[in-house]
Parts: sequence; C-alpha cells; structure tokens
Amino acid sequence: MSQKLTRVIVTTDMEVDDMNSLVHLALYLNLLDVQAVVYTASQYHFLGDGIHTLGEVNTHWRTKGRRSYEWAVVPHEPDPLAGELREYRPFPEHWIESLWSNEYAQAWPQLQANADAADEPPFPTPAQ
Repeated sequence: MSQKLTRVIVTTDMEVDDMNSLVHLALYLNLLDVQAVVYTASQYHFLGDGIHTLGEVNTHWRTKGRRSYEWAVVPHEPDPLAGELREYRPFPEHWIESLWSNEYAQAWPQLQANADAADEPPFPTPAQ
C-alpha cells in the first residue's frame, strides 16, 4: 500500500500525560511521519542549570517542586520554596529514548504483523 504519511513534530513537556500520549502515538506510527520529538518545559518543572535559581530565571514560576511527590497530601498551590530550586525534573531522563528501544521494540513485531494483515503502511523499526 502506497500512502503519503502526514508529517508531524511532537512537543512534550515530559509530564505523565505526555508519557501516556507518546505510548498512544506509538500505535499510529505507521500512519504518521514523525519528524521530531521536541522536549520542552512547562511552568511546573524546571530543568535548571545547577547555578541559577528558578526564581531568577522566571519570576512567575508555579511549580509545586519536590513537595508534589514528597508530601503525603499534595497541595494545589505552588511551593513557596520552589523559587530557590537550582534544578528540578521529577521524571527520568531519556525516558523517550527508552520507550523506543524497549517497549516499542517489544511491541513492534505484533504492530507490524497487524499492519500487514490490514494492508496498512509498515511501522517504522525501533531504530528508525
């Protein structure tokens, strides 16, 4: 089957909802031509450079900081101490790369078999 695929660029702030969305996206990689996955940041986390504080970089920060996972009851307001953070990202580094090389690689044979059976375009290999 020859079909022109829709080209897309995916942006992610790497929060849990985006993790789930990328897993869902993997089910349709044979119908989309993903050109890039761009890591961004949201107002709720701060990668930081280890030198400057979040408050120096962004005076309007709204992160809950570490208390979002350290406190037994998660408050909904920003942590007043988070402005002093020099780095903060509660998600594992390289999880997107891991998704392609682990979970997607494990699912790829079945995804490809289903695409072949339905006469759909092939799924990109995990390396692609």
